[in-house]
Amino acid sequence: MAERENRQSRSDAQQENFRNLFHQYSGYVYAIIWYRIRGIGTREDAEEAVSDVFAKVFRSCGQIEADKLQAYLRTAANHAATDILRRLMRTPEFVSDEETEWQEPVAPEHIAEDYEAAEQRKLILDCINALGKPDSDIVLMRYYYKNSFADIGKALHMQPFTARKRLSRAKKRLKQLLADAGITLQ
Repeated sequence: MAERENRQSRSDAQQENFRNLFHQYSGYVYAIIWYRIRGIGTREDAEEAVSDVFAKVFRSCGQIEADKLQAYLRTAANHAATDILRRLMRTPEFVSDEETEWQEPVAPEHIAEDYEAAEQRKLILDCINALGKPDSDIVLMRYYYKNSFADIGKALHMQPFTARKRLSRAKKRLKQLLADAGITLQ
């Protein structure tokens, strides 16, 4: 009977610790996810992803070092946001009405051009991702999402001047990566 009570006591303590962990970090995880999916996903998608992240944390709580918890949560939140984006990009409601209207078939000579352009875009994105975080985020936020340096700095917890300087350095590295990949941009 004492062993059973001891196990129950430990289980109650674990649940209380997890509850405290959730209350402390759920806003942090939600902010990361919402920042990545806003404009495409809904708040309900973000809340569901937060639940998924904390379920993952609960399942692997014995394997996470205390000093690495925030990094683990950040990574798990980014992965959850990426999963949402992938799922939403594949759904039919994401396709606009203009895209679903009848279009003339593409001439065979344009198929090759379209394929080459798609391949080049993929290579460019691979080069941007090779910059690593936060530089790749800064490049995407500035040129893809058209964010201001103030918004970039706020999102990445840095001063706008720092974001501007990192972008300048990242562009130089990106230019070299693109050249190494054989990509020339006009």
